[in-house]
Amino acid sequence: MTISTNQDKKITHRMLKAAQEVADEYGCDVSESQIRTVLDVGLPYKNMEDVIAAAEAAGIDAWIADLMIDSAVTKATKPEQSEYP
Repeated sequence: MTISTNQDKKITHRMLKAAQEVADEYGCDVSESQIRTVLDVGLPYKNMEDVIAAAEAAGIDAWIADLMIDSAVTKATKPEQSEYP
């Protein structure tokens, strides 16, 4: 599943899942709407100002928005791996 953002960039299900996983890992309670906002505003990542704008738009701290964007981009560019060898 792919979602077009306001910037006409693509956000995939893998990106959403990766961002949610990192938020869960750090104990941050974020909604799917907040995750979509962070990725919509923060991508494509150019500099920390993008992260701060994304965090403000979503109403969350910049540090977790930064980790969410990084995780989404990193995991979305890696080939998907099976949980079973």
